[in-house]
Amino acid sequence: MPFKKRYFLLPILAALFIWLIFQTYAEVKANTIRDFNRQQLSLARQAAQGLERFFAQYQKELNFLVSRPAILSLNRHGKDVMHAYFASRLDDIRAITRVSAQGRILYTVPVAPQALGKDISDQEHVQAILKSRRPVVSEVFQAVQGYPAVALHVPALRDGVFHGTWLSWSRSTNWRNITLAT
Repeated sequence: MPFKKRYFLLPILAALFIWLIFQTYAEVKANTIRDFNRQQLSLARQAAQGLERFFAQYQKELNFLVSRPAILSLNRHGKDVMHAYFASRLDDIRAITRVSAQGRILYTVPVAPQALGKDISDQEHVQAILKSRRPVVSEVFQAVQGYPAVALHVPALRDGVFHGTWLSWSRSTNWRNITLAT
């Protein structure tokens, strides 16, 4: 009899041992996945906060610029200011553009002759600012200048009257290329 008990008990102990190993593995795997997901969520929140700060800073700068009469009227001094601002932000933005209240590109830095006068009112983010008269950040789209971009539009107002937008463009894969629009 003791011989039969041994053959019966040994497989049960082996099965129990294997089950414990798999249970431990499953728990370690679940904990690892949970920790990884927490870390990814934390990184995503930090990235979102960084982008929000980035766009908030540019929005403040564009609001300041668009409040200048030379920018609204787009005279020679206004164009010089746009060029100077672009030069000071060359590491961050790809272009700055002045868009009319009807959604046409009035001027862009760097100068892109193929873009001047182009009607961009069919773009979703342009429609949004033309309707709301509030700042808008676009989804990634193909800019008239020919590159993928994210646009930040800020309304250009004079005495409460909407005169178009300031627009900033950014490459989707390189935040150096933010385009600011007023």
